[in-house]
Amino acid sequence: MTGKNYDYIITLKHPGYKLADIISFLLCLLTVIFFTYFLVMGAEKPAPYIITIAVIVVQFIINYFKKKQGKKINHNYAFSICFIAWLTIPYRNWLLAVLYLTALVAETQVKFPYEIGVNEEGIIINSFPKKNFNWADFVNVLIKENMLTIDFKNNRILQKETESEVPAELEKEFNEFCKKRITSGKNNFSAA
Repeated sequence: MTGKNYDYIITLKHPGYKLADIISFLLCLLTVIFFTYFLVMGAEKPAPYIITIAVIVVQFIINYFKKKQGKKINHNYAFSICFIAWLTIPYRNWLLAVLYLTALVAETQVKFPYEIGVNEEGIIINSFPKKNFNWADFVNVLIKENMLTIDFKNNRILQKETESEVPAELEKEFNEFCKKRITSGKNNFSAA
């Protein structure tokens, strides 16, 4: 599939980010503990340690208020400053720097919206890596009572709840769109 225009984009409910948030918090706290120790032990150039600790604390405060408002939190700034700090401080630690870079990429990927794009050519599941499917790959695709069900020809089923409520008329329109594409996909598949 090459098309970037979608007739439908369905955002699916994510099970939650609690575990990722806890791990991210602990990783940032680890740097605060180490850098506080380095400062107490009389680091020659305290500025990088103080700046890093300050950025992490500010990120914690921002995340606290975001969480109270019910918004998704992230640790991008904290992970970025930790990565740079572990590369540049006098006690350079490449392994920890790579750990924070990996955490930055992983958190971004984990918290990326789980979306499914549907168009004339097929379905793209926005995951890492993206998964492209043609209509001939499906037995059935439908939304019913805010639940997306994708039934693959290889007997695999993907069933996820939509993030928001789908109006009945949109549900009907989507289901008819998919049924028509699957039917025409079968006709094309059997004729080939």
